[in-house]
Amino acid sequence: MWCLTEEDDCMSEDTASRDAVAEYISGVDSPQREVIEALRALIIKEAPIASETVKWGQPCYSGCGIICAIAAEAGHVKLGLFRGEDLFDPEGLLEGAGKKMRHIKVRSMHDIRADTFASLIREAFGLDQRQSHTG
Repeated sequence: MWCLTEEDDCMSEDTASRDAVAEYISGVDSPQREVIEALRALIIKEAPIASETVKWGQPCYSGCGIICAIAAEAGHVKLGLFRGEDLFDPEGLLEGAGKKMRHIKVRSMHDIRADTFASLIREAFGLDQRQSHTG
């Protein structure tokens, strides 16, 4: 299975995907737009070699597989982590009862716990990158 390496720079190579994400964000009203922009910046910082695209009508970030997604929903923004069930979540922020998918509802900029979210994103990206070694 193909995984990203530090030599891959999908973010700068795929202008169409970045444009699609920018278009998605521009279509979201404040204050959700600012929350999405902050989460996007955090994802790009913590998983800089992940590719970014719009899939299922929302920004998604991928390596070997989909790592996470951001979605504007009624009253909040959802940060979805596709292997959330496997993540260490000592603060109990992750919600959901699916087989693997978990999410965090972010209602305002004040809800963004940058250090905690960064840790979850890094761990999710690490799990994704190890996926190629385990099949």
